[in-house]
Amino acid sequence: MTLRVVLAAYGLESVRPYRIGAGRNNEHWYVGAGLVLRRYGPFSSDAAIGYEHAVVGQLRDRGWPVAVPIPSDTGRLVVVDDGRRYCLFPRLAGRRGNPGRPRQPRELGRLLARLHRDLATMSVAAPPDAFPPILEVPADPAWQRLDTLDDPVLNGLLRRKLAEVRAAAPRRRRWRLPPAHPRLLPCGVHGSGIRAR
Repeated sequence: MTLRVVLAAYGLESVRPYRIGAGRNNEHWYVGAGLVLRRYGPFSSDAAIGYEHAVVGQLRDRGWPVAVPIPSDTGRLVVVDDGRRYCLFPRLAGRRGNPGRPRQPRELGRLLARLHRDLATMSVAAPPDAFPPILEVPADPAWQRLDTLDDPVLNGLLRRKLAEVRAAAPRRRRWRLPPAHPRLLPCGVHGSGIRAR
């Protein structure tokens, strides 16, 4: 019954939602052919949701193909029902990448570097509760001093880590170690590095 109330706030009384079985923190439903309804998880505060909306809005302004929330009939971006928060987004067209395509990892790396660069220039400050406490992990003090390491030490650490990755990877894939670079920055999200320019 709750979804009907939420969809009515967007003027979508006659549309039947179809649950999408993806996502860990939030729940999603397809609404018709062109919309997606998101129910935020219980850890998401109003400030964290507002921060997310501000970031995707600025990314859209920079030309990124991101889904920005659609206002309800009353002009609100977030509809609250039964203590839960909902937002409606456009469903963006696209397709999954092909991991067998040889150039794709490089293209994705360039795209990720561009995203990091654009995110670093954003004027939106994250609220203290933007990320749930369950996602916080104590930082290893060695990583905090990474920028003070000599290049040979840093390269040695990276070579050892890449050797571990190679040993764990299936044999059919061949990994090539990139040339040593003094400004290789670690990225905690996916465990690889991005070159700074």
